[in-house]
Amino acid sequence: MNILEPKFSWICSGVDGGLDESNLNCHLLAPHNSNNFICLDAGTLLSGLQYAVKKGVFDNIDMSPYPESTLEQVVLHHHIKAYLITHCYLDHVHGLVSVSPNDCPKPVISLSG
Repeated sequence: MNILEPKFSWICSGVDGGLDESNLNCHLLAPHNSNNFICLDAGTLLSGLQYAVKKGVFDNIDMSPYPESTLEQVVLHHHIKAYLITHCYLDHVHGLVSVSPNDCPKPVISLSG
């Protein structure tokens, strides 16, 4: 049996839409064994990061250069490199809008139309 090595890591931090703001569509995608993510949609961004931190998802990230920051802030500022928005419904951009005053400039990728 030929088992293929993983090519990427996918962290799902939100999968739903509608009234429950704690589970809006948001995914982090990175090359396998990398902490450099593209955020696919950004519905539940901060609360999704907080949940992932509680589950130990980012325990391999070195916090020593950022002693005054939370792990969520470090992932947001230094490890999410860009956003890819599939469509502009509020449940796909809610977190992007919410964290924008505290995030650093990065590309936002989308289809035109």
